[in-house]
Amino acid sequence: MFSTHSGTSLICQPTQTRAKRAVALALAAAMTLSAACAFADDSVPVAPPAPIDIAGMKAGEIMLVPTARIVDSFIRTIPSGKSLDVKTLRQRLARKYKAEVTCPITMGYHLRTVAEAAWEAHQGGVKLAEITPFWRVLDEATPTTSRLACGTDFVIRQRRKENIATSAT
Repeated sequence: MFSTHSGTSLICQPTQTRAKRAVALALAAAMTLSAACAFADDSVPVAPPAPIDIAGMKAGEIMLVPTARIVDSFIRTIPSGKSLDVKTLRQRLARKYKAEVTCPITMGYHLRTVAEAAWEAHQGGVKLAEITPFWRVLDEATPTTSRLACGTDFVIRQRRKENIATSAT
């Protein structure tokens, strides 16, 4: 069991799938990280300056620590037939929220969370046009994609349907 800063528990049962356990762990980690950050306003977590050079960030840069909702909302604005790589997504989010960089670790957690939630909704009957189009950010070469419950083939198919380049084309 993992406790969040709000006291909510996220329980990982042995019967849960690997993907569901990963999502629960990612949410717990992200909630803990978000709780440790200062907020620029009520909805945008901005961490103190990065203490060291790491993961493409320079010491002293102001870092956006996005929520899953921020990541989800931004991905939904990417038009059909267009794509962004993760690096560009991080840069655009940082710029939008007046930070210098976006936390790559939190972004990775939330990209997976958003993708798994979208896939689960689709499996539950929600039309593809109504779920978050995570395939516009995650391609078959992105390490996260191979761990998704939907599989790499789904991402490739969706990108092809929208005429988005894949390395498999």
